[in-house]
Amino acid sequence: MRYVISFTASLFACVAIMIGIYGEAMMKDTAFIQKVGLAIEPFMMLYQFMLFFFFRTRIVKYVHNLDVIDKNNDNTPPTPPAKKDQKEQKDFSYFR
Repeated sequence: MRYVISFTASLFACVAIMIGIYGEAMMKDTAFIQKVGLAIEPFMMLYQFMLFFFFRTRIVKYVHNLDVIDKNNDNTPPTPPAKKDQKEQKDFSYFR
């Protein structure tokens, strides 16, 4: 979910920056948009790939840690603690 949000937020931020730099010409002239788009597109694709790779490595580390936890967990239930109100039974068999 963070990847999708980061992807869309970064696209909107880049569009806002490009409009801020190039002004109204960015919105009116399609030839100008194509010229600027061709210059910016490789860098945007590289950024999006790096963003994807960053989140992919975090997901792989998270899944690996879950696997380690599952391997260490032997799925045996813990022994219940002794109740305090019951007295300990002593072995008096040596008196017989």
